[in-house]
Amino acid sequence: AARIYDFAWSEFCDWYIELTKSRLSGEDQAAKEQAQQVLCYVLTDILKMLHPFMPFLSEEIWQALPHDGDFLMLQDWPVVQEAFQFPEDAEAMEKIMAAIKGIRARRAEMNVVPSRKAELGIPFIQRLAFTTDVTITSDVPADLNGLVSVVTADAKLYIPLAELVDLAAERKRLSKELEKKKKYLGGIEKKLSNEKFLAKAPEDVIQRERDNMAKAQKEIQQLESSLADLG
Repeated sequence: AARIYDFAWSEFCDWYIELTKSRLSGEDQAAKEQAQQVLCYVLTDILKMLHPFMPFLSEEIWQALPHDGDFLMLQDWPVVQEAFQFPEDAEAMEKIMAAIKGIRARRAEMNVVPSRKAELGIPFIQRLAFTTDVTITSDVPADLNGLVSVVTADAKLYIPLAELVDLAAERKRLSKELEKKKKYLGGIEKKLSNEKFLAKAPEDVIQRERDNMAKAQKEIQQLESSLADLG
């Protein structure tokens, strides 16, 4: 039930619906219809999965959508279709979502209102992260003065927010985040050094902890670098 809830509200409503708005209001009729079809298809399957938990509301919504049959409660349970598996696209989207979440969180921490735009990048990142221009590069900016960084496991993003935020407060926030991340890493390292844990835990659980450790180590390096950039 929790997984269905999270998918419906977060992945479908918070992300996909928002990302399709530009297509739905655009001039490309084929793209618009394709987006509408995907939205309807996914929502229909969400309603099928929700039906045992919230039968009356899911039935009411289903009746308002294009459908075959008389009642939602008589529909077949959704099944996995291999043709709809896109692991590489999903992984790429996860990285973009992590970047947008990081930018949103950073702006919220600094009390930057959505109406105040900043430079950053990629078309739908502009819309969801409240940015204007975008620059993608493998090089660190030559002049870091006044730049605030956002760190994810896959990227380091710089936003010129010096006029909007207190850089001294940003140094304090980064130091606190670094301390928290180091404490988290210490917990993982302690677990992985525990022979009883290694002997009893399934291999996939151990590997997940190792992956979390590598991710935390990378984020710590990024945070330390961000602090050094601020001077």
